[in-house]
Amino acid sequence: MSVKYGSESPHWKGGQIKRTCLVCSKSFSVDPNVVIKGNGNFCSRSCTAKRKYGRHIAPKINFKCVICSKDFWDYKSRCINEPNRGKCCSSKCRSKYTQIQISGSNHYRWLNGKTKINALERSQMATRNWASAIKIRDNFTCQKCNKRGGRLNSHHIKHWKTNPELKHDLSNGITLCVDCHKLEHKKK
Repeated sequence: MSVKYGSESPHWKGGQIKRTCLVCSKSFSVDPNVVIKGNGNFCSRSCTAKRKYGRHIAPKINFKCVICSKDFWDYKSRCINEPNRGKCCSSKCRSKYTQIQISGSNHYRWLNGKTKINALERSQMATRNWASAIKIRDNFTCQKCNKRGGRLNSHHIKHWKTNPELKHDLSNGITLCVDCHKLEHKKK
């Protein structure tokens, strides 16, 4: 029994197909299985690299920035796929817009303004600056056990609830490691 090849094979499907390159309009031949997979539109790798990826088809739309009121153009397909596209002209304006969208009562963790006053005071920049100044002054060393580095806390010597005027005073602070800080609070 002899094996048949080419046009004499029972599986023969007609050979290569003539196609026209979408970039340079040159005629070329390609296997039918390549066309079935959705390829075979370009005659060479250089023409494949020169293709426009469909951008010549995608329309651009004129928009006005909601932050700075500047006119700009963007692709319609981008605006459909990304919810913040088409509203802002740049990433800087987009970050401002997003910040406005998720602040205050629009934030997912909003509790109708129930944040405790103590938590608000501790998160203020003045309190953070005081804590870092205490650690720098004490050279990042626990003043009780002389442990250097690691997790350190800035501790108020006189409580800030009873002495609010000394809340940001550097003389009312001391650097303690986590263990010594817990012991200090257990004493009182």
